[in-house]
Amino acid sequence: MDATTLLADPDAIALEYYVSQLHAIVLVVRATQRHARCPKCDEPSASLHSHYLRRVADLPWHGVRARLELHTRKFRCRNQLCPQKVFCERLPKVV
Repeated sequence: MDATTLLADPDAIALEYYVSQLHAIVLVVRATQRHARCPKCDEPSASLHSHYLRRVADLPWHGVRARLELHTRKFRCRNQLCPQKVFCERLPKVV
């Protein structure tokens, strides 16, 4: 099975690996965009602050529980006038 066809937005995330169990499937993915836009000022940033893991449960897929483990990042806003100093990247087509 080509598991990449299960991804909601293959341009924004990449499949690292998946684990298929009897009653569940876990897709481990990472965000791939080089930049993220600050939600306050809309300035792009490539200044990495940190990483974090989001675990998202989805509706069952053919009767099997589906879970997404999304390795994503936080960025620094470099706009001196912006009140938002750190923000997480947005993946609206994914979560």
